[in-house]
Amino acid sequence: MVDYKLRLIGQSRQCEPIQTDMIIAQGHHHFDASIEAREVNTTGSCIMNEMAQIKKLKSGGHLQMNQARLEHFHARGSIKARCIEAKNMKVLGIIRVKNLEVEYGEITMKGVCRINFINAVELQVRTGFSLSKRLIGEKITGKSIQLTNTEANIVRGEHVVLGENCKINTLYYKKQYTIANSANVKRIVKENLL
Repeated sequence: MVDYKLRLIGQSRQCEPIQTDMIIAQGHHHFDASIEAREVNTTGSCIMNEMAQIKKLKSGGHLQMNQARLEHFHARGSIKARCIEAKNMKVLGIIRVKNLEVEYGEITMKGVCRINFINAVELQVRTGFSLSKRLIGEKITGKSIQLTNTEANIVRGEHVVLGENCKINTLYYKKQYTIANSANVKRIVKENLL
């Protein structure tokens, strides 16, 4: 990896693969090839069309990614992606992802969020101040899961807390679960510990 900073201000389109220490992007930027960086800070609109391998990604505004492998991910605004793998993730805003793999994730919703599949060690989903906040997904799995205002077909975990306004078809749990009075769960299944 090359030890230098790439600073982008205004509007740009990067067509070649980028390997660098740091990217600072302010404005409207497209990355049409792969990105490998230690740190990326974006403000405004940023579109990453290929694989992004970044140790620390901080985004404010709109971020669109195809596939990303991240260690630390902190975003405020809107995120749209096909696949995100992250060790630590903190999102405040609206997130729409097909597949999310995260060790420690915290999502504070500011509107309707859609994540088809989530696999996490620890996951917290909370509501912000928006009236239309909700997470809609197909399957959420993890060790420790805390959800609020979430609709999902399947939730599976060791320790599961279903907070206010959750609508879950099937809850699979291994150790314990808690369900708020306003939550609706159609089926609860105790799984054996292996």
